[in-house]
Amino acid sequence: MLPLTPAGNPTERHIVVAYVRAAERSTSDPALFWGERLQIPVEQVRDMMQDPAHFQNTVRAKLMKQGGVGYVPPTPEAFPTVPEVHQLILACGALPCAAWLDGLSAGEQAIDELLHLLMEQGVVALNIIPDRNWNIRDPELRRVKVQKLWEIVQLAQELALPLNIGTEMNAFGQRLVDDFDVPEMQPLRQAFLDGAHFVWGHTMLQRALGLGYQSDWARHHLPDRRARNDFYTQVGYRIPPGKPGLERLRSIGVTTPEQLLTKLQSRQG
Repeated sequence: MLPLTPAGNPTERHIVVAYVRAAERSTSDPALFWGERLQIPVEQVRDMMQDPAHFQNTVRAKLMKQGGVGYVPPTPEAFPTVPEVHQLILACGALPCAAWLDGLSAGEQAIDELLHLLMEQGVVALNIIPDRNWNIRDPELRRVKVQKLWEIVQLAQELALPLNIGTEMNAFGQRLVDDFDVPEMQPLRQAFLDGAHFVWGHTMLQRALGLGYQSDWARHHLPDRRARNDFYTQVGYRIPPGKPGLERLRSIGVTTPEQLLTKLQSRQG
């Protein structure tokens, strides 16, 4: 298991892979082994094993999720508080983000109230995994979830919460990048691109000059949330990736937001 893990920190999925490989090494018929333990007909297990991602998710769901033998119910003491998490994020020069799933849970049905609460705690952006909301076989469920996706994007814009989107990249079968060309995503394309450039602008200014979104410099020059969002988004659109972008910012140095944007624009030309 340890060779699979980042920095020796195993997750559920690493443990599942280790279980599956151990069964392959140690049993003469892994499908029979798993059929007995998961209480699934052996022929069905053989079919599932043709798709490793699906099979591993089945093992994980049966063993490690609620109701499984490996599931330990969490307690409040198992988690840091929201202010503690935000303190850690700020110490890293990063952006506290709220995370949204699909709008169907009890908490997310009161999403306006929830986001206002989290913003009071320091949240400055919203994280979404759009693939969960449109890439669904059931047409009615897809319709409902797409509508919820459009609604949360609209609300985020009303609240001046930039969007950080993507795929989880923590399980087999996840797409590498989102597909903005599907009809469900096209109306949201610009909001998602603006959010990506917002994050990029913050990241580059933080790395190059320590002038990220949460810096004293940003708070002094850009106390208004929308103005600050717009500034870092514009920076993101104007900064090339990698060392050239960092070198360009360092050559400009610490100045005002207006002067920085002007110099970036002039150097683009």
